[in-house]
Amino acid sequence: MKTTDKRTTETHRKAPKTGRIRFSPAYLAICLSFGILPQARAGHTYFGINYQYYRDFAENKGKFAVGAKDIEVYNKKGELVGKSMTKAPMIDFSVVSRNGVAALAGDQYIVSVAHNGGYNNVDFGAEGSNPDQHRFSYQIVKRNNYKAGTNGHPYGGDYHMPRLHKFVTDAEPVEMTSYMDGWKYADLNKYPDRVRIGAGRQYWRSDEDEPNNRESSYHIASAYSWLVGGNTFAQNGSGGGTVNLGSEKIKHSPYGFLPTGGSFGDSGSPMFIYDAQKQKWLINGVLQTGNPYIGKSNGFQLVRKDWFYDEIFAGDTHSVFYEPHQNGKYFFNDNNNGAGKIDAKHKHYSLPYRLKTRTVQLFNVSLSETAREPVYHAAGGVNSYRPRLNNGENISFIDKGKGELILTSNINQGAGGLYFEGNFTVSPKNNETWQGAGVHISDGSTVTWKVNGVANDRLSKIGKGTLLVQAKGENQGSVSVGDGKVILDQQADDQGKKQAFSEIGLVSGRGTVQLNADNQFNPDKLYFGFRGGRLDLNGHSLSFHRIQNTDEGAMIVNHNQDKESTVTITGNKDITTTGNNNNLDSKKEIAYNGWFGEKDATKTNGRLNLNYQPEEADRTLLLSGGTNLNGNITQTNGKLFFSGRPTPHAYNHLGSGWSKMEGIPQGEIVWDNDWIDRTFKAENFHIQGGQAVVSRNVAKVEGDWHLSNHAQAVFGVAPHQSHTICTRSDWTGLTSCTEKTITDDKVIASLSKTDIRGNVSLADHAHLNLTGLATLNGNLSAGGDTHYTVTRNATQNGNLSLVGNAQATFNQATLNGNTSASDNASFNLSNNAVQNGSLTLSDNAKANVSHSALNGNVSLADKAVFHFENSRFTGKISGGKDTALHLKDSEWTLPSGTELGNLNLDNATITLNSAYRHDAAGAQTGSAADAPRRRSRRSLLSVTPPTSAESRFNTLTVNGKLNGQGTFRFMSELFGYRSGKLKLAESSEGTYTLAVNNTGNEPVSLEQLTVVEGKDNTPLSENLNFTLQNEHVDAGAWRYQLIRKDGEFRLHNPVKEQELSDKLGKAGETEAALTAKQAQLAAKQQAEKDNAQSLDALIAAGRNATEKAESVAEPARQAGGENAGIMQAEEEKKRVQADKDTALAKQREAETRPATTAFPRARRARRDLPQPQPQPQPQPQRDLISRYANSGLSEFSATLNSVFAVQDELDRVFAEDRRNAVWTSGIRDTKHYRSQDFRAYRQQTDLRQIGMQKNLGSGRVGILFSHNRTGNTFDDGIGNSARLAHGAVFGQYGIGRFDIGISAGAGFSSGSLSDGIRGKIRRRVLHYGIQARYRAGFGGFGIEPHIGATRYFVQKADYRYENVNIATPGLAFNRYRAGIKADYSFKPAQHISITPYLSLSYTDAASGKVRTRVNTAVLAQDFGKTRSAEWGVNAEIKGFTLSLHAAAAKGPQLEAQHSAGIKLGYRW
Repeated sequence: MKTTDKRTTETHRKAPKTGRIRFSPAYLAICLSFGILPQARAGHTYFGINYQYYRDFAENKGKFAVGAKDIEVYNKKGELVGKSMTKAPMIDFSVVSRNGVAALAGDQYIVSVAHNGGYNNVDFGAEGSNPDQHRFSYQIVKRNNYKAGTNGHPYGGDYHMPRLHKFVTDAEPVEMTSYMDGWKYADLNKYPDRVRIGAGRQYWRSDEDEPNNRESSYHIASAYSWLVGGNTFAQNGSGGGTVNLGSEKIKHSPYGFLPTGGSFGDSGSPMFIYDAQKQKWLINGVLQTGNPYIGKSNGFQLVRKDWFYDEIFAGDTHSVFYEPHQNGKYFFNDNNNGAGKIDAKHKHYSLPYRLKTRTVQLFNVSLSETAREPVYHAAGGVNSYRPRLNNGENISFIDKGKGELILTSNINQGAGGLYFEGNFTVSPKNNETWQGAGVHISDGSTVTWKVNGVANDRLSKIGKGTLLVQAKGENQGSVSVGDGKVILDQQADDQGKKQAFSEIGLVSGRGTVQLNADNQFNPDKLYFGFRGGRLDLNGHSLSFHRIQNTDEGAMIVNHNQDKESTVTITGNKDITTTGNNNNLDSKKEIAYNGWFGEKDATKTNGRLNLNYQPEEADRTLLLSGGTNLNGNITQTNGKLFFSGRPTPHAYNHLGSGWSKMEGIPQGEIVWDNDWIDRTFKAENFHIQGGQAVVSRNVAKVEGDWHLSNHAQAVFGVAPHQSHTICTRSDWTGLTSCTEKTITDDKVIASLSKTDIRGNVSLADHAHLNLTGLATLNGNLSAGGDTHYTVTRNATQNGNLSLVGNAQATFNQATLNGNTSASDNASFNLSNNAVQNGSLTLSDNAKANVSHSALNGNVSLADKAVFHFENSRFTGKISGGKDTALHLKDSEWTLPSGTELGNLNLDNATITLNSAYRHDAAGAQTGSAADAPRRRSRRSLLSVTPPTSAESRFNTLTVNGKLNGQGTFRFMSELFGYRSGKLKLAESSEGTYTLAVNNTGNEPVSLEQLTVVEGKDNTPLSENLNFTLQNEHVDAGAWRYQLIRKDGEFRLHNPVKEQELSDKLGKAGETEAALTAKQAQLAAKQQAEKDNAQSLDALIAAGRNATEKAESVAEPARQAGGENAGIMQAEEEKKRVQADKDTALAKQREAETRPATTAFPRARRARRDLPQPQPQPQPQPQRDLISRYANSGLSEFSATLNSVFAVQDELDRVFAEDRRNAVWTSGIRDTKHYRSQDFRAYRQQTDLRQIGMQKNLGSGRVGILFSHNRTGNTFDDGIGNSARLAHGAVFGQYGIGRFDIGISAGAGFSSGSLSDGIRGKIRRRVLHYGIQARYRAGFGGFGIEPHIGATRYFVQKADYRYENVNIATPGLAFNRYRAGIKADYSFKPAQHISITPYLSLSYTDAASGKVRTRVNTAVLAQDFGKTRSAEWGVNAEIKGFTLSLHAAAAKGPQLEAQHSAGIKLGYRW
């Protein structure tokens, strides 16, 4: 780089000791004069940005792949700095030489600065030592230094465009900008983006360097070791053919957030600009000058497009042969003097001599091999070039027909190449050869190439046209295909030998090699270099030991739609395991990072098969590119990995110190959390041995899989589990496979889910493991002692078929599909696995579900066995009598009725309806009058299958044996005589619990509800025992218990049955009255009938029948007028008769049955006849009512007890001093209530009061405000909370020792139950009362008897609680009180008095009798008597009062209780 800095010395701060270098302009000039460039790095970059961004930018890696846009850039703090490439797609830097000093601007021309006189060759492509790249060194044969100062050369002389000895196949030349006025490129609208790349000396600029305009702080490495790239600075100047970029902050520029500045070694590095109109990147200039220590003020020589084409290219390609009459024929001969002769002939006419014969320049051995080329107005240097090679010129042939070029001697064109436009045939006269720069064939043209090359010479094929190779024998030359198509159709010689090329390379991704015949080349001599290309098998097949490949640009296809092709890979034959062996041809592990199958939808993707057939089991093939095959992949041995690949990143050459500062590893950058996903498609994957692995970051696999012959396959990877992960190094090409456990959260987040689409078949001891992030979307069939394992949250979406001892296990995984197993196959769900689909077992198949969920129906047949353990199931299970179902610590919910064979329960629960937890009572329809009057004990099958789970009642029938212990949960509607039901075989035994849904609706049928009965009405074994959960079930107002009767288990409540029996008795009385009236009517009708027959005896017999009818009808009408009530009862009689007919029909049916079944029927028929009802044993109401009724009664009791607590405190006020006072009190206590009417409950009271009173001499008046908050816990754990706000006024008048007081108050109560009720239960309470006291005393002792009465008025409250209608009536009742109090008062000090006391009292509220309606039931509730005793002490200190008391109480509804209270006040 040419420097403008005039300083002679500089010390670089913070640099490592080994990087402390001083440069002076004199030193640089000496270096340049000898073609020696100081070792320096790629310019100046910002230290605050991760250095890897600049490295990846230069190599089109990481985020900076070709075409990428809006690339986020973060600083080292993890903060988003901005986005790069927002106005243009990411440029393709493949045109830049690997040393960064030049760029490809023509087929064999590069552009740089003339003072770079020391480099003599360039190469292109990827970095690294991967031998598969076959990196090629292009020699400079002419430097073409710009001759400044001569005519037509107005620009600076520090510019050149060297010519190379071969056409460059590795990249497509970049187009050059046209203008030489640099200011035109400053227009950001037309040219919105600029980038640069280079390999100069490398510095990091820190935040402190910029504001001080000082030299960059960190000198990290020397030049020409690697490339960095980024944006340029903004343009700030322009001169004659130059532009200046600089004066921008290193952190950003108008072109982006990754600006870089040049330094020593960056001379000649290219700068590119994006043309918004052309929508493409152009090369704009090459770096010439700058400030190497700061990186600013970079001066670029603009590229000189016109000069290049007018002088350089035209000078090297001045021989153009064009036949306007078409079908030209040319003879090419070497004169052996550095020149050749081309004779043109035409078969129809003669050409003039000047056109007939022309001389062309060829390789000239008489010239010097190397020489020094002059430099014009620029720094010197070696400036070496190659005159012998450069002497060869390019020759162009143009023909609109079909031309022909015949070699009459061996041709060495040196650096000259052949350009063809139109169709040509190039052939030797005998066996002549050709060598030169290469062949360029224009688009749409085909050149038939019948000429062989020479050993150690490469034919470069460029241009989009086609080269059809049809030479004879063995071609010792090689070919590099960079563009267009090369068709291989080499012909055999007389000895039958043929070889199209000794080596074939596909590079740059633009070319295609097509096979037109077999045996065209040694497949192991084919390589896919930088960005590869297509190998079109065209219906032919090839076998490789391994495929040489560099990157994903490699592609093997079959464009023949009629003929199938096959690629076979056998693996390396000779393996070397000793020493540090890096020979890719002697490793057990090989990789192909390219594609099989065509990706371009516009091209034919013919049938192509891939066979992996290693001889040894320890061979591994890694496919990390992808496949798109209309064909099969077959594996017979070894290991085959389908995998994604790590995102390529530029190699980190930094030393350990700098790498630690950057936080990146040294060497090849492979981040486990940054991988590229791959996809693989084939019609079939035949795994006929060995192991196949679908590894990490495989997004999709499409095709059917067939595993056999002990083959093993693994689909997917799972976090926190050990897996074999194979990767190939881009740097070395070596493949390594290591065991890894993925635990890092970032890595886990980067793992893609693998979608495997296709069906799978397993045979002959094959084993498939589907695991982790993999999902199989297809069916799987397995047989022949195979194993299928699904683990670690993997999923199969498809059906599963198992036969012939096949085993399938889902462990913490999901199956969305149906399973069928037979012929001793087994199926297992374990460890939170899930199956959403049906399960069918037959022919001794087994299934086990443990700690998992099966959501589907199960069908068992032919001795199948189903084990269910620690799991839940909601589907239907059905099985024949010889099958077995084992439930252990599990829950099964029936969707419908079903039949089983043998059933074994081990602490399991079976729920007969899915709505069990929701109390499927529903709304009650009809009334008691609509229900049948009398029924026998009947089978509880649904008459009409309901449509919803809430109203469906299922029957479980066990045809084999029920054994064990567990729970059955039922949906039931006692009000509608419907329930789930168990039908069991006589041999069933065990101990079980029945859990029946509570319901708020009221039963309306006169019968006991059978929930368990014998199959075919056979009495159940005495070894079978059932008990109710919680020992009862609630329905409406009543509580039911389970009884055993006639070998069956039924639900029973004596009160409800008595109630329904009473209704039936009334109906029977109505029926008897109706029958008597009908008998009277019949007798009267018969008398009338006889009279009519006597009077009409002489009438013809034909009319007699008519008159009989009239005689019957007329009395009936008369009787109807007299007995209208009889006609009104007719419909009632019909309904009763219908029930009787039903019973009679059952009796007749029983008479026609065999004796074994008729007996139970006859027994039930006898029960249909009226039987004397035994009197039930007296039970207290509390034991018979349901949880709903009990809660209603308890709630009302709790409300009144809260009111009574307020009244009791008011009574306490009457017993206290009459002086003026204001006070507050608080009482908290817990009481337990119980009664014959309701079950015990606990009430917690928090009573707060504020009161005041006024002394009126012989009397007083006062007011008391109360707020009582209660929390109640009723039976069955039902909670109730309520608040009472209350106010009362009182007055008291005394005559001597006698006092009389009156009070009145009002309150409002609001409460709610814990569940099942919406809104509040509200009541208003009013009361007034009177009391009288008499006080007698002597000394400090006092005795005070008292009596009182209070009248209460309580508002009614109606509410609905869990479908139960509860109505508490309005209530008016009296509460009487009587008691006596004894106290003793003394004064221990002045202004202090203390009065302890003892009080006994008695209350009676027996007149408060309540009849609460719960549905149709009317329940009694009384309030009884209470006895209480209270101990306390009152203290007064200068008007301030403190009262403490403790009390004990007991009564019929009140258990022995204790309470305490405190009261503070002030009297004056």
